Amino acid sequence: MNRKNLISFALFFLMLSEASAFDFFGKEPVVRDCKAYGPGYFYIPGTEICMHIFGEVSSELRGGGPVEAKQYEDLNHKNRHTLGWITDAKIGSSTAMETDFGTLRTVLELESNWTGGAELGNAGSDSDMKGELKAGYIQLGGLQFGLDASAFQTWTNGFGNFAYDDLLTPLSSMRTNALTYVFSVKNGFSALLSLAQGANYQASSHGFRFNDQGKEIERELRQQIDSYIPYIVVGAKYGQDWGGFSSVAAYDSYYSEWAGKVRLDGKINDQVALWVMAGYKSMDDYYAEDKSYGHRELHPGFDRTGIYRQFNSIYGDWGGHWALWAGSQYVFTPKSTLDFQISLEEAKTFVTSASLSHKLSPSLELSSGLSYISWGNNYGYTYEDHDVINSLYGKDAVRGMIKLIHSF
Repeated sequence: MNRKNLISFALFFLMLSEASAFDFFGKEPVVRDCKAYGPGYFYIPGTEICMHIFGEVSSELRGGGPVEAKQYEDLNHKNRHTLGWITDAKIGSSTAMETDFGTLRTVLELESNWTGGAELGNAGSDSDMKGELKAGYIQLGGLQFGLDASAFQTWTNGFGNFAYDDLLTPLSSMRTNALTYVFSVKNGFSALLSLAQGANYQASSHGFRFNDQGKEIERELRQQIDSYIPYIVVGAKYGQDWGGFSSVAAYDSYYSEWAGKVRLDGKINDQVALWVMAGYKSMDDYYAEDKSYGHRELHPGFDRTGIYRQFNSIYGDWGGHWALWAGSQYVFTPKSTLDFQISLEEAKTFVTSASLSHKLSPSLELSSGLSYISWGNNYGYTYEDHDVINSLYGKDAVRGMIKLIHSF
């Protein structure tokens, strides 16, 4: 995707909305009422379809340490000492119409971003502009088919309103093709079944663990199915005015491993809301040599080398078997909110974040945030003449950001 494609896409929808407003296609004997589908939907003349166009433009300034570091070299990247600046644009459409089988909906969302503020790219290069299909799916009743964020992430409502909300789980935002069915009843209960393909665009190809004798036990790593057996995600939730409870479990058919999360939300009053979530996975972590760490002589005849944790499954990619999250939101005014989150995993990575958001107008928001991460993962092995240790062990980082967002 490039800028011309994104602009063409936007112009197409603008022309379509103008056609609706000025009756470009001629007078229709019947104009369908689209209000039932939500605000912003308009009738497309000559069809049975109601359509809604939406989008967002945001620009973010960031500075500080590399909270998303994976290897030792990320801690000392030459661009971390300058301003990070990313501008992002999203545009999409949703349609709705009635059929004999229920309401038929489609959602299409495109996103492109410019990351040439030096921290995330090389300033001035067209290669810094990245575009992607963010979502594209068809819904019929409770059935959804196509590309969307993983149900393992969305079913439990994410990790809070933060710029860096997934530092423990970098694959949580991964999209996948999936066939998903949601069953809902009026008392607040709903259930989920999703059959997914996974995705490999952030994949690690292999990793190893040490056995009791220090031998490296290797394993091929993959975040996408390699057979006709899909990933399976199931979930259940119950929601009321006071809050709710949600749970989700996923089976990774490639590894024959599983992961799950449970979350409890509570609304104390109109101003304060709290939530807590716990996750568990059956799979062990795998590592690879961190060549950027190099060989270090601790004392004559004894060296140290580094390793770093690999991405395993898209389900439960935190370090260790368990992870915990807790968060809160305080509403100062109808326009201003403060969010806070802490999280910890068995591999001893600790994260805390705070975010302050203020609506300058109904569609314009100013957001600021601060995140801190500490890496305490000391996984490794000690031999007679050298040892191996996680190259991020004992390190930490802080990053702040400010972001202006206009949505329509």
